[in-house]
Amino acid sequence: METDDGTLRLSQRPDAEGSLVAQDPRTGAILALQGGFDFHASKFNRAVQAQRQSGSIFKPFIYLAALQDGEMNAASVVNDAPVVLDDGSDSLWRPVNSSRDFQGPMRLRPALARSRNLVTIRVLQTMGLDHTIQYLEGFGFAPERLAPWPVTGTRQRQPYADGDDQRLRGDRQWWLSSRPLVY
Repeated sequence: METDDGTLRLSQRPDAEGSLVAQDPRTGAILALQGGFDFHASKFNRAVQAQRQSGSIFKPFIYLAALQDGEMNAASVVNDAPVVLDDGSDSLWRPVNSSRDFQGPMRLRPALARSRNLVTIRVLQTMGLDHTIQYLEGFGFAPERLAPWPVTGTRQRQPYADGDDQRLRGDRQWWLSSRPLVY
């Protein structure tokens, strides 16, 4: 709503909380960090304290590994169907898509655009987990952040830490790490 002095403000408290981390893509400096809506209502800083699953940020890199190796192309067809995997624990892992549905055979391009977990898992199986992790290391991803299955976000991280893994410098040759902006 608009106030008397012409500024805008929310008319009610939002139901959802969130965070924002803004970084300079050239230097990695943190320009802004917002950890929630109202510090007085909640001291929990979602930008640095929250643990969230960040698997989908890896998907383009997994597809890139398949494309780079010539193993697949954008028109390759992969089945978006249930899969059961042995993840090394006492139980079997049955990953799903976030929509909980299956679309059957689909090309890589729409599978990536729709962030289909099961297609990405099959791409990862085709490439091999060790080979893909080695490929991702070339982009600066730390292997301990990727295992066991980078596709579906089985590792949890703080939102500010994801900047290291999402941001390539303009020349696409060097990774930058997050650095706070010091005044």
